[in-house]
Parts: sequence; C-alpha cells; structure tokens
Amino acid sequence: MADRCGNGAHPLPVEVAASLVCKRWRDAALNYRELWSVYQCIRPLPQRIQYEQARLQEYLKRSGDSDLELCFRFEGLNHESSILSAMLASTLEHASRWRRLVLTSDGDEDTLISFHQPLKKLSVPKLQYLDVRTARFHDYHNFGWDTKPNWNPKLFFAEVCPSFEFLRLDVSAALARYRPRFENLVHFCFEPGPSIGVDPIIIPICFINIIELPSIETISLWGSLYGSFHPNDFPALEAKRLRHFRVGGTTSWGISTLIFLMHQVTAPVLESITIQSCDFSGPRFQGFHPRERTLPEYSFPSFQSLYLIDIIVRGPNNSTSFFNPLLGQLATRTRRAKSLTLSFGEDYSLAAGLKESGFPLCPETEDLVWNSPLGGAASEINDLKDYWPKLARIHFPPHFPIAFDAGEIEVHELKMVGQESWPPGYEWASSGREDDPFFYSR
Repeated sequence: MADRCGNGAHPLPVEVAASLVCKRWRDAALNYRELWSVYQCIRPLPQRIQYEQARLQEYLKRSGDSDLELCFRFEGLNHESSILSAMLASTLEHASRWRRLVLTSDGDEDTLISFHQPLKKLSVPKLQYLDVRTARFHDYHNFGWDTKPNWNPKLFFAEVCPSFEFLRLDVSAALARYRPRFENLVHFCFEPGPSIGVDPIIIPICFINIIELPSIETISLWGSLYGSFHPNDFPALEAKRLRHFRVGGTTSWGISTLIFLMHQVTAPVLESITIQSCDFSGPRFQGFHPRERTLPEYSFPSFQSLYLIDIIVRGPNNSTSFFNPLLGQLATRTRRAKSLTLSFGEDYSLAAGLKESGFPLCPETEDLVWNSPLGGAASEINDLKDYWPKLARIHFPPHFPIAFDAGEIEVHELKMVGQESWPPGYEWASSGREDDPFFYSR
C-alpha cells in the first residue's frame, strides 16, 4: 500500500488495474475522474521517461476538473532534462486544480531549478500541500550576493495566498531565500538537503514566526539548520495549536529551538516531543544556563508522549552533570506524559544522566519503550518499577533478557521506536522509511 508520496508504491496503480479487468470495468474506471487525479512519478528509470510523459497526459485528461495531486521525484536523470521539463510544463495549465505538489530531486539535473520561472505569477488557489527539495543551492559565494537565486521565493503569491497546510523544504530552498507566506500553515518540515560547505540556517525570527502561528500543529526540524540563539533573546509566547514537535540530527550548536520550546513557550494542546540523534555533549551546551525561566513550574497540560532516541549527553570525562539544566526543564514541562520512549543506541549516557540527575522523568508513565543494543545487561532494568511506579506496559527488543518478575505489568516485544507516521494522526501522513530522516536514521 503506497502513501500519497509514492513510498512503497505498487508497480500497477489501482486505477490502471481496474481499467484492465474487462470492458465494463474499464468504462467505469475511465468515467470516475477522481481515480485519475493522483499522479506519481517516483524515481523513474531513464528508459521509462517517455512512457511516464504519456501516462501523465492521460491522467491530466482523464481527471477532468478534479483536484490534482502530483508527485515528481527525479534521480539520476541528468540526460533527460528536456523531457522532464516538458512533463512539468504540461501541468501548468492545470495549476488551478493543484491540491498537492511534491518536487524532489538529487540535484544532478536542472529541471526543478528552472521550473520556478513559470511559477512566479501562477495562481494556485487550491494548493494545500507543497514539498520542494531540489538538492541544489544558489552559489552566492561564487556568483555574488546580489545575483538572483535559482529557486525564487516569490512563486504562487501574485494574487491570493494559497491555503498551505503542509510545507516541507530543504536547505536549497532556504538558501534561495524562499519565504512562503504562513497564514494558513498547519505542518512545517525542514531538512538539510545538499552538503554545501556553509552553515545552513533558519534565522531565529523565522522559527519564532512559525511556532507562534495560530494554525500550526506540527513542527519537524532535522539537522543543524538554524542559527544559534539564546532563548531569552526573544519574549515568551503561546503556541496555541501546536500538538507535535520533533528535532533531530543536530548538536549543541543547533539545539536552540528545543531550548526555546522548553523555556519560553506555553503550549496548551502539545501532545508529544521527539528528540532524536542529538549530541548534547559539546562545550557550548555545557555552559548553557538560562538567564531566567518563564513559568518555571509550568507543564504542558495535554502532554502524552516523550521520545528520546539515540541522544548523547556525555560531558568532560564522561560526566553527565552538565545535562541537568535541559533535563530538569524537560522533566518539568513533560511530567504529565503517560508514554515514554528511551532508545539508547550504543550510547548509555542518557541512562547514566537520568540516574545521576535524580529528576523524575515522566513519573506518570504507564507505557514504556526501553530499547537498548544487543548485549544490554539485564540488571539495568531492575529499577524500572521504582522509577515509574505506575507502569502498566513495557516494550523490550526481542534480544533483551528480562531480569525481574513482571507481575501485573504487560511485557511486549518491541516492534518499532518512535512515531509510526508523520504528522501523527492524519490519514494522509507518510510512513515512508526512505524519505524521512527520523525514520531511516533509527
């Protein structure tokens, strides 16, 4: 079963299969326009490009006036640029029907880079989902800071701001000064993209503008994408509808957004926080102490789940004492959680930090995921019931030896770590392991 971005897509789409059964089924399929409103071109082989071009034309014709969902993922097609450009250009006359648009590439060809030009004054009133990851960037260092970027930020906004609900970008869009309007944004994802040899950043004010949006529900940030800033440099704010927040793949230099969330944000409906593949052992983080704390005893009132996955908290000489400022504030803000995931990878400094700090992390936990690498010592779980006295369910990896009498606690084999899909709770959410760094890095 494929998600809407084509991850795990079946080689024969259901609409095509239905049209091949018999004449009656074919007539029914061809007359059902919504069947042909979702077109996905997912990493096509060079020898299939012309076939894909013809298939796209059929979908555009058969879909009639239905809203369109278009997904183009190009890799290794640098010799097919003319056909790819023609494919993309053929969708422009249908822009008023675009509801979902995905444009990603490996950066080896210029097709997506040049496609921005006809989009600058395009009206897309129905567009709700936009995913632009070109894996290319504008080389300001060689071409000059006054030159025009390859991917222009002014697309789609000639008339009325479209009702964007989902926006996913990589750093290639950010360095091209892509500044979409956020009036209706619900979901925001940002990822590294190409390796460019300079520090990719989201300037702090952009992050502040996003988290305080009245419509924002989920924020996902992967990599050292943002400039360092002190949380007290900006006033406290309320994230009125923020439900899920995740940050990963960064070091102490890129963790300012998480620190800001912990110290300066009240979030009445926040349900989950994911912190994954983060290294808090750098010298800058050891010296971090907030100048003041906003509502020091505040906890997120609707909080349910905390995910700590493969994080490193070692200090000098493997000390974990410096971790207390963040761990303490994290423990305070998330103390209402009923579900806690602790995944250690090969580094046990998080477990050591919990023991050394003495902070009661999520003391109301009823559902615990305890994931440790092969060879983890059974004695390490003897104290789990003392840490979390309300435990009802524990999930262990299959190799882990259980060294205590579980009693009334349910013991389950661990199937997966972290969220099952993103954004959580939406039927259209993606669970594609190869297209989400939070999934494929586990």
